[in-house]
Amino acid sequence: MASAILKPLAIFYSQSQSQRYNKTTRNVGDAWRTLAEKPSTDADQSTVIETTFDFVLEINYASGQRPELNTTPSNIRAVEMENPRIPTIRADSTSSTLSHFCRLRDGFHLATASIQHHITYFDYTSLNPNQTTMSFPYQHFLLIGATSGIGAAMADRLIAHGAKVTAVGRRQDRLDAFVQKHGPEKASAVAFDLSQTEQIPGFVADVTTRFPSIDCVFLNAGRQRQYDLSTPEGFDLEGFQYEVQVNFTNLVVLTQAFLSFLRGKAEKGNGGFLFTGTNLAVIPAYPMPAYSASKAALSAFVLSLRHQLKKTNVKVIELSPPAVQTELHDYMTPEIGRTVGMPLDQFVDQAFAGLLEGKDQVVVGSIGNSERFHLIVEKRREAFEELAAIIDSHH
Repeated sequence: MASAILKPLAIFYSQSQSQRYNKTTRNVGDAWRTLAEKPSTDADQSTVIETTFDFVLEINYASGQRPELNTTPSNIRAVEMENPRIPTIRADSTSSTLSHFCRLRDGFHLATASIQHHITYFDYTSLNPNQTTMSFPYQHFLLIGATSGIGAAMADRLIAHGAKVTAVGRRQDRLDAFVQKHGPEKASAVAFDLSQTEQIPGFVADVTTRFPSIDCVFLNAGRQRQYDLSTPEGFDLEGFQYEVQVNFTNLVVLTQAFLSFLRGKAEKGNGGFLFTGTNLAVIPAYPMPAYSASKAALSAFVLSLRHQLKKTNVKVIELSPPAVQTELHDYMTPEIGRTVGMPLDQFVDQAFAGLLEGKDQVVVGSIGNSERFHLIVEKRREAFEELAAIIDSHH
């Protein structure tokens, strides 16, 4: 972590000051406003920092004495986290400054025995004094389409990051295995068939009652098939309509059903939608017209939803994958289909990095020439914003 991107967040010289800070701080915007006050100079030889933010903390010790690596520094009296993680100690061999790095989540308590040269930093790459929430702050995800492929891998990564996940899918055996893998404190599951449109309102009422801490709805379910539009036999209209229903129509129904709940969550803290789209929404693949068209419709819907919710705290994120080696392509036979595209782990690494950066549109990979593809995506978003501004000016 380069020091050039680090800005001091807090310099506490007394426990009473840190307590005042904790009482007035609920989010990053409050943190910066509170810390605009000049720190106290009370010489209480203890500092306490408590926060529920998810950020990277760096504490510099200029004492000239370094503890052994992979041990807790001698002047840290207590480190307590609700989700304990082994801190990583890193020292610059050319300096007497020791840096103590750890990822914080779900509550953190730090007490130091000495306040000399004690400064707390945020990673400024994902922080802005004008922000009112962290870039990817969600604590409990409802992940629809979580039993295979991208959904299953992202569920695992979210839990590894410290979040809770309620997985939704049709296959009860995989849902049970997911909960068993991660334990009931972090994982839960609900069996539901997304294609059952008329049952969606009841499903939403049930999960929001059972899991009121959900603050992000991750709509990931999808279906892909090939169609020969040139012949009546190859143009399976029933299958085509079903694919559009699963990939687009019922995601709109779910969005409408969850909207009031997430708006309520956002008014008190954080609430958001996360949609899995595809790069084929930008450049369609002609053998998969239903998939390409339904995902293009979903992308247009997401752009519109995000803009219409811009005056609320509900964040709308679109994740746009390339072809990824998953069960989605099993119609080609698993032997062929699961070798098509980017390795799943590689995709998840890149996707999750984009989410942590706070992007509302995370595009991984490309179709054809990368520079050309990303320019198309950029210009499309730019044109959308220009049109939206024109429309807004007439309202």
